[in-house]
Amino acid sequence: MSAVKRFFRKGFVLGGIVVLLAGCETITKAPDGTVAAPDCPPVGKVAHIGEVEWVTVAPEAIRQKARIDTGAQTTSIGVIKQQKFERDGDTWIAFTIRNRETGKEVDMKRPLQRTAKIKRHNAESVERYVVMLDLQLGDLNIPTEVTLADREQFEFPVLIGRNFLDGIAVVDVSKKFMALNPEQNNN
Repeated sequence: MSAVKRFFRKGFVLGGIVVLLAGCETITKAPDGTVAAPDCPPVGKVAHIGEVEWVTVAPEAIRQKARIDTGAQTTSIGVIKQQKFERDGDTWIAFTIRNRETGKEVDMKRPLQRTAKIKRHNAESVERYVVMLDLQLGDLNIPTEVTLADREQFEFPVLIGRNFLDGIAVVDVSKKFMALNPEQNNN
């Protein structure tokens, strides 16, 4: 097994691959792909993904292209409408996601988890609603806190952040669409 020291706060880069194992100082990788960190709980095999992947919001089956961003703490999804409302004394968010592949608009409602203050480059910070969504990326199916944002001006409607990736993914920034089988990958 080879050992590698952590170079960044949340991961390290090795030959163009970003490995995210939060809080671990020493990471070892066996030839079979098993990753272990003696100072962390065992993580087993990790998913290998590219800088761009298909992600599906389940159970609504909304398939979107996602940019994998190891610099972003929180995952974000593009919405075209959002409205806060009360249901049985709890705060909920009604929002609409436009599937960029089909043009179909899907209305969704989820309980508000929290609001997040998002730091933006060369702009003021903004507050965004955070909801839980089940996101599928390849073989991964992860309930994830997701901020709701207007991403119409961005190339990718979904931004996958560290809260989805930590401890379960190796990102090869030189590749795209690694998580799907070739017959599923109609990019």
